[in-house]
Amino acid sequence: MPPFRLLGALLALLLGCGAAAAGEWHETDCPPGTGHGPDDRVLRCGIFTPGGARAQAGQVPVRLLVNIFHAQAYPAARLAPVVYLSGGPGQDVDLGTPAGVARWQAYLRSTLSWAEGRDVIVVGQRGLSRGLSPFDPPRVPDMECRSLADPRIWLGARERPDMAADAVETSRIGLAACLRELTATGFDLAAYDTVQSATDLAELRAALGIRAWVVFGVSYGTRLGLELIRQDGAGVEAAVLDSVFPPQVTDHWTDAAPFDRALERMLAACRADAPCAAAYPDLGARLDGLLARLAAAPMPLRLNPAGDIPELWIRLDDAALLDMIFTQLYWVWEMERLPRAIDALDRGELDTFRRLLVTPYVEAGAAEGWSYGLQIAVSCNDDGAWFAPEKIAAQQAAHPRLASWIGQAGGFPLCEGWPMRPRSDGFSEPVVSDVPVLLMAGDLDPVTPPDYAQRAAEGLSRSEVHVAPGSGHSVLDQDPCARGLVEDFLARVATGEAAEEPGRKWFPDEDCAGTPVLLFDLP
Repeated sequence: MPPFRLLGALLALLLGCGAAAAGEWHETDCPPGTGHGPDDRVLRCGIFTPGGARAQAGQVPVRLLVNIFHAQAYPAARLAPVVYLSGGPGQDVDLGTPAGVARWQAYLRSTLSWAEGRDVIVVGQRGLSRGLSPFDPPRVPDMECRSLADPRIWLGARERPDMAADAVETSRIGLAACLRELTATGFDLAAYDTVQSATDLAELRAALGIRAWVVFGVSYGTRLGLELIRQDGAGVEAAVLDSVFPPQVTDHWTDAAPFDRALERMLAACRADAPCAAAYPDLGARLDGLLARLAAAPMPLRLNPAGDIPELWIRLDDAALLDMIFTQLYWVWEMERLPRAIDALDRGELDTFRRLLVTPYVEAGAAEGWSYGLQIAVSCNDDGAWFAPEKIAAQQAAHPRLASWIGQAGGFPLCEGWPMRPRSDGFSEPVVSDVPVLLMAGDLDPVTPPDYAQRAAEGLSRSEVHVAPGSGHSVLDQDPCARGLVEDFLARVATGEAAEEPGRKWFPDEDCAGTPVLLFDLP
């Protein structure tokens, strides 16, 4: 198909876009087999190249995979499109295969049901190359560093129980290999940060001829969305930010308070639930006892085979158990299994413990669809994610139950040797804007707690905050009621009624009073 860059530039001028249309948009054929069903949206595919010197990152071209899901029916007044910003950084948008497109169509019908009647634009972050190579030769190399997903690297797993290795040391080796791989390929790793990605999006909006869009970001995508508002606020009609990670949170890598809070609230929910309390009495004290025993005498634990990875063994100590618990606190359906998993390990029922906690943890860590090299590059450039010993010690003193986990996290050499550049001027300052923004947080989120959303709201004069009870990370995936709140928010934006009083914060938890509480897994 012919390039659409000229049409996009003309439309941008006619519609008065605030951002310069410096980049180039090329429409392409969509992957074979990604046709739509009668109830699905029509898919349009393309590649976006940023403008000028930003089109290259060292020897590697910068190309963004863009997929537009067109609404088949529109209301009388055409609604602003939604641009989806994924998490990570480095989370793949998974649109290069029929299966990936089918999952997105289902996601649009469920989690994004509030976007009915709006086009939804899904943009891969700069550095993500999956799905690009068939349409944009020469091939764009990837930053995935897939070896970091191998449990033999990130868990120190080995073929025999007596050989299980130190996970910090094996991760150090894996991170160094990733750096060598990316450097040898020719990546300029300093070209990947949130400021650059936001500039990409501002250029894309102009190239597509969009006057203003609705920004929808999840997790890291909220940080990217906030930076986009800072750079190109005139092109943002409204924003919905789910599980907020604002730029002023620069101690994210050393702050254990969100994990401690979420774990304590989960334990308290079990104590308050009569069946859970009866099935797993004194769960907090028993967890502390488990952690003490594993700290004194780590135990070998078998992992189930997964894919081409054979049966392996890890060294289960207190830090490893806490990391498993931390990961499972992200999602309600995993959180609800935690009391039973802790109880099973305490009783020595390893098969049950392995099924409920260990296998989901390992499978999540080994899953495809994540660019580890991109995640490290952006994290290091954004925040200089090294760990000062005095910060680690202070966190351990403040959160004694998590002391071993904090110490292990502090031992990972995340940015060691990476060519970081100084954080962009002003990036860590709060975003100040009068764009209407709905900020959503899960009450039990262990990584982006409600406090983060409230801190982001400080500079947003037309912001509204919803804290979802009983929800973990990614509220809209877990709380159907919250989807109705988004629909209501966007309707009020359209009529000019959203947050009419400057600086007003809205906590509409009473509107979701019927949200189900945790339904814990019982024996």
